[in-house]
Amino acid sequence: MQHHGVPSFTENTGAVIQPLAVLKGLGVGAHARIADFGAGHGHFTFAAAQLVGKDGLVYAVEIQEPLVLALHHETKSRALHNVYPIHADATVLGGTKIPDDVIDFVFLMSNHVDAAMQRAMMQEAVRITKLLGNIIVIDWLDGATVPFAPAITQRVSKEDTLKNGLSLGLGVIDEFRPGRYHYGVRFHKR
Repeated sequence: MQHHGVPSFTENTGAVIQPLAVLKGLGVGAHARIADFGAGHGHFTFAAAQLVGKDGLVYAVEIQEPLVLALHHETKSRALHNVYPIHADATVLGGTKIPDDVIDFVFLMSNHVDAAMQRAMMQEAVRITKLLGNIIVIDWLDGATVPFAPAITQRVSKEDTLKNGLSLGLGVIDEFRPGRYHYGVRFHKR
C-alpha cells in the first residue's frame, strides 16, 4: 500500500501497527539478528522472533526491570530460544553490552521523549549494527491526535530523526508508514 508515495505497511485490521507486516515489509527474515530498543511488552520482539527462526536471534533491550522480567517470563512460556531480554540503558554508549557490529536490524519504536535521547539511542544502535545493517526508527506523526499517543512535546519529528541519523553518518534507505499514526525511517550503517 502507498501513502502519498511513501510505502505503507498498514493493514485494515484496526490495530495501530501490525509488527509482523512491518518487519516483513522491511525484509526481516530467517537467520537475522535483531535488537529491539525499548522492547516494552515485546510487541515487535515476539513478531521478530517468529520471522528470524531458530537460527536467528532477537535482543529485547528494555530499561524498566519489571518489563524485562515480564519479557523473560513470556519468552519461557512461549518456549522461545532465540529471544534474549536485556536490562539496559540504550542511551548509554556500550550500555546494551551487545558486541560491536553484529546486528542486522535495530528497531527504535516510539521510545524516546526528545531528539537528544533519540540520538543517544541511535549512537548505540550504530555501534552494534553491521556495516550496511539497518537502523529503523518509528515514531508518532506530529499531527496524530489520538487519546493513547504521547503528548506532541514527547515526540521526535521525522525531520529531527533524519538530522540525527545523518549526523551519525547513516545513509537513508527509505521512509515508510508503519501505520496510520506513525512515520518510519530506515537508515543503513555505512
